[in-house]
Amino acid sequence: MRKVTLFCAAALFSLLSFAQDNNADIVKVGDSMPAFTLHSTVNGTVNSEDLKGKVVLINIFATWCGPCQSELAEVQKTLWPKYKDNKDFCMLVIGREHTDNQLTEYNKRKGFTFPLYPDPKREVTGKFASQYIPRSYLIDKDGKVISATVGYKKEEMDEVYIVYTRMERGMKEEVEVEQLLPLKTNQFIKEELVENVKKGKSNGTLEDFEGSDDYFVIYPSPKVVLNDLAYNYVTGFIYGALVEGFATEENARMVAMQAATDNAEAMLKELSIEYNRLRQAAITQEITEVIGGAKALKKKKMKKAKAGK
Repeated sequence: MRKVTLFCAAALFSLLSFAQDNNADIVKVGDSMPAFTLHSTVNGTVNSEDLKGKVVLINIFATWCGPCQSELAEVQKTLWPKYKDNKDFCMLVIGREHTDNQLTEYNKRKGFTFPLYPDPKREVTGKFASQYIPRSYLIDKDGKVISATVGYKKEEMDEVYIVYTRMERGMKEEVEVEQLLPLKTNQFIKEELVENVKKGKSNGTLEDFEGSDDYFVIYPSPKVVLNDLAYNYVTGFIYGALVEGFATEENARMVAMQAATDNAEAMLKELSIEYNRLRQAAITQEITEVIGGAKALKKKKMKKAKAGK
């Protein structure tokens, strides 16, 4: 079982926001493949006009994109070996905002055997979509888009955890690890119902709720309710974690600044005492020297006076 831990809640929040926004799509299913030309010093030039009569798979990626790496690794492992020798099939993997040299260095590490084409100014990828990667488009022999997907959807994550700091007290923070997905709806609903029974707020008994999951009805349907509930729960949980983390950071900053202020004041007090001590010693030394000089001068005058008599 694979587990994914989110150390940065904002990343997942952006993905959830992305799911609500389809404005980035330019080419959609049923549209014709836009005209384009790809140039690569390693793999040559490809013109969309030369692809007529072939099934074309276009993949848009970036070297910094984590899901892109997972998707390309799967393509290298399963898809490319199966179709690479098919003369009626063509696969174009396009590096968005990458140059030929960057893709060459990148492929030295990855070892992909399929061709990579650069698109440093989004002149080609910008005709398909304005943002969000990885993207894949399947075009039939007539040049029509028959499939368009965004993201890598292989179900390889069984659990998602979020790690954040929670402020326990003014001087103490606790690191919290909470399971975000999958939702354990029956668990927290049952806990709430059992708690209500203990407080006398429910007509049921503990045996009713602790021994069975058939204790509530969802209206109008579980699917309709969960469509809103799941999204609101996840985004609300992440927002709460962000607020807790922000409050903890600000509290830590405040404590650190207060400690620094106290240390500075203590240091200033010690330095002031030391300065006054040294200043007093210098004044005392000067007074001693003046008195000593005055005594010596007086003795000299007295000697001269005696000698004159």
